[in-house]
Order: sequence, then structure tokens, then C-alpha cells
Amino acid sequence: MHAQYLRRLLSIIAGVLLAIAAANLLIDPFDVYRLAGSARYWRFKEAIGSRLAKAEQLRSRRWDVVLLGNSRVEVGLDPQHPGWGGARVYNSGLPGAIFDEIDRAARLTFHDHAPRRFVLCLDLSDFDSRRTAPDDDLLTRLNPSLNPVEYRLASLLSMNAAEKSAGTLKNLLNNRPATDWRMGQMDDPLTTRGRADWELVNFYDFAGAEGATAGLTISQSRMRKLADLLDDASRNGVQVDLVELPTHVIFFQRLVLAGKWDLYVRWIADLTDIADRHNRRFPDNPVKFFDFCSYSRYTTEPFPQLGQTITDMRWYWDPGHFKNALGDLVIDRLTGHAAPPGEEVSDFGVILDSRNVGQFLAKLLSDRRQYLDSHPEIRQMIEKAQDFSARAG
Repeated sequence: MHAQYLRRLLSIIAGVLLAIAAANLLIDPFDVYRLAGSARYWRFKEAIGSRLAKAEQLRSRRWDVVLLGNSRVEVGLDPQHPGWGGARVYNSGLPGAIFDEIDRAARLTFHDHAPRRFVLCLDLSDFDSRRTAPDDDLLTRLNPSLNPVEYRLASLLSMNAAEKSAGTLKNLLNNRPATDWRMGQMDDPLTTRGRADWELVNFYDFAGAEGATAGLTISQSRMRKLADLLDDASRNGVQVDLVELPTHVIFFQRLVLAGKWDLYVRWIADLTDIADRHNRRFPDNPVKFFDFCSYSRYTTEPFPQLGQTITDMRWYWDPGHFKNALGDLVIDRLTGHAAPPGEEVSDFGVILDSRNVGQFLAKLLSDRRQYLDSHPEIRQMIEKAQDFSARAG
């Protein structure tokens, strides 16, 4: 009697699991299996912007240009900008990424058909030796030690897969596209804390994407990994643009307060040296290093003032995340596309090499001093932050 009951119970459980697996296979919220007709429903798939799905897009689809980096790429760079000239462009920006993940994402594209171009966007925090990859990576192709059996189970039988399938069905029934664009860019406006994102009063602001904290150190193994990636990209015929995307210049004040200005300057010099050494080895496929983090009208926009609780800036959501309007100017500069009337990008995004990097960094320091001299309210904010730090220490 008990054996019969157990057999029946196991049959029911097996039937339920098979039904769940079949539903997840057909709905395919991560776009792993791509059964006939599933492409029609791509835009409704609830998990199309997840790490799992993005890794699948990079490995299995053919792209001409791949945009690589963290959430600043995902939020701010449009893969459908006209400057790409109709190329198939994918935004593979990964929120909170470290360079190990960015490197793995790039290498996934070498699987069957390498793209023509990488736009490889780097931040100082990507190389912070204290940071590790998030748990989200463990069951994605971004994990080089991925267990294939666990991977299939995660995409077919996990609670996460079931929830994403249910969300996909709901999107389809309501004719409402999912949060992420088909080509990988996040299209929802960011929700910020308002002025708290800008004021330099509390050190909790330093825990954001800038990584400007007292304990930050650069991982030399990740820097070597960057050099290896550039070489392997050239061997695969991929043109690479190294890019430091724009941040508001408040970022520089945070670096100074955290005691990391010299570290930042050395990092820029080291990136330039890596690009130069690569170009000597691969003169037929040189890397260009674009640095958009200088003092310009696009990085010194007035920010929310005392009493403001919303961020209504033209170019930025917060000090690190820029809006599409500024991302479009970055793409104009990278591609040579004409900027909108009234905008000038010919000197926005300096191409650095060993001949001009010293002058560039010296000017950066000089411009920072001039900016503080002409913005006494920021100097006051810095003094408050220093007072807070002294009391907290």
C-alpha cells in the first residue's frame, strides 16, 4: 500500500516537473533554446536583460559590434544609434560588473563568429581587487567553471525560471514589452535618491559604482587580463576601442576625499601603457583609448541644489550614470557621426597615448583646481565631508 502511494506520488511529482520544464522550454524567458517562432516574442521575455540571457546572446548570436562594460554601458549607450551605420550592435553591459566578467563576456563572442568591433568601457572600480563576481554569475556562461547539468536545470526547473516564464506570459497577454530592449540596453529611467546622490556629506555615497573608498587597490592580475584580451581580440580580427565613459566631475572630488587621486592617475597612465604596448605588437590592428572624463560642458553640468529631492539634469541620472542624450554624443565621437546642432564633440573624448597622457593628466589636475575655485559651494561640500570623516574616524 505504501509502495503504491509512493509510486503515485513520484509520478505526480515527475509529471509536474515535466510540465514546468516544458513550459519553461516553450516560453524560454532567458532565450536559451530558441524553438521555432520564439523570436517573435523576444521583446516580451521577462529575463532577456539578465546575465544568463546576455551571455547566451553573446555566445550564440552574430554581432558586428559589442558594447562591453558595467551598468553605465547598459543604461547609457544605445545599440540602435544611427552612428553604427546599420551594424548589428549588442549592449552587453552588466550591472556591478568586475573586469573578470567583462573579459569573459568578450571572449564568449569568439565561440563561433567574432564581431568586427568591441567598445570596451572600463571604470576604476572594475579593477578593485576587493570585489568579486556576483552570485548571479554562477549559473551563467560568464562562469568559466559552469556545470552544464546545473545550467540546464536552472533554465528549465528553477523557481527563477518559472517566475520569469510567468512574467513573460503576463507581458504577452498585456502586450507590454519587457524592461530591457531587444539589443540589451536598459530603457527604464533610473530611480535616484535625488540630492543624496550628489552631496559630499556622508561617506555612504562612496559605496556606489565609483568604488572611491579608502581600501580600493588595483588588481594587477586583472590589468594583465586586459592586456591579454586586447591581444586575443586582435588575433581574432576584432577592432577594440578602450573607453573611459564620462562621469560628472564630482567623481574627482570623491576620489580626492578618499585619498585615491594618485591611484586614479596611475591607472589612466597604466591603461595608456597597455594600449601602447599592444599597438607595438599589433600595428595593423591598433587600439584607441578614448577618455571622456575631463572637464567639459558635458561633465560640469549644474547638479541638484539644497532642498531639491529629484534629479532633473539633462545629461545625468546620478554622478556616474549618464542619460541617453550624453551617451549619444559619446557614440557620435566614437563613430564619427554628426552630433546634433549646437553640440561639439571633436574635443569630447581625448584619444590618449604615451605622447599626450602626461599633458592630459596635468591639465586634469589644473582644471580640477580651477573648477573648485569657481564653485565655492562645492568647496564647502568638501569641507563638510572632511569634517564628517574626521568625526567618524
